[in-house]
Amino acid sequence: MKPTPLYILPCDHRGSFTQDLLGKPYPVKGKDKQILVDCKEIVLDAILYAKKEYKGDAALATIIDEEFGTPVIKRAKKVGLPFALTTEGPEHDVYHFLHGDDFGSVITKINPTFVKALIYYTPGNEKANKVTRARLLKLSKFCLKESRDFMLEVLVGDMAESKKEEALTTVIDELQAAGITPNVWKVEGLPTSIAWKRVAKHTTGAIIVLGRGSSKKQVELWLRAAAKSGICIGFAVGRTVFLKPLQNLLAGKLTRPQTVLAIGQNYLKEIKTWERNR
Repeated sequence: MKPTPLYILPCDHRGSFTQDLLGKPYPVKGKDKQILVDCKEIVLDAILYAKKEYKGDAALATIIDEEFGTPVIKRAKKVGLPFALTTEGPEHDVYHFLHGDDFGSVITKINPTFVKALIYYTPGNEKANKVTRARLLKLSKFCLKESRDFMLEVLVGDMAESKKEEALTTVIDELQAAGITPNVWKVEGLPTSIAWKRVAKHTTGAIIVLGRGSSKKQVELWLRAAAKSGICIGFAVGRTVFLKPLQNLLAGKLTRPQTVLAIGQNYLKEIKTWERNR
């Protein structure tokens, strides 16, 4: 049986969210923080709008952080929307738990659909990679013991697209050899369906493609290749979908309902792109 397709509109960004919307460095507090909290609730409203409009067989979901997204978490649980909880701190040199050794109790309390970790992992940077693997192994073992779905987002660094496949397979091999076994790999786009099939041979976990804030044209190329492969189960595209409407809202060019509609329609367009090609 094929797994249920998974279409994610993630909104767990913190540093980029702050800079892109407010033009200020992270962290922020007070009024600025409330603006970002409100923006994330708008994204949730857009997901719920899309969910009402969508007539297919996939699961629509989000990825969210606690800092700006606690109201989203509460509402998602109330309406039964699947969501992944971010576990990593905002710094990106090596992976570290947002709550230190207390990560397990926080996950248990919030009870997300997926436990998500983001790592920056460049093959050959062994000093940092060794620390990241050790910490991820703790999280992977926790999720396995507690029967929780583990989602791992892997960014392999800036490099030519032609080298991404090799870097990605190297990372997957190294992590799995260390005992790290995510249920879902969230990875950067590849240019062809054949490339996805080659990557899939390295893992038994499900795969979704991320957008990484790229242009709509580039994201659609990645989505088409991933969907055609028959390997990937879906996508997680965030900033490409929500950033411009939210910027227009804060600039006074859109009302709140118009912003919800614009984000929701952008999201549905990505879904249609995927379903036309799968």
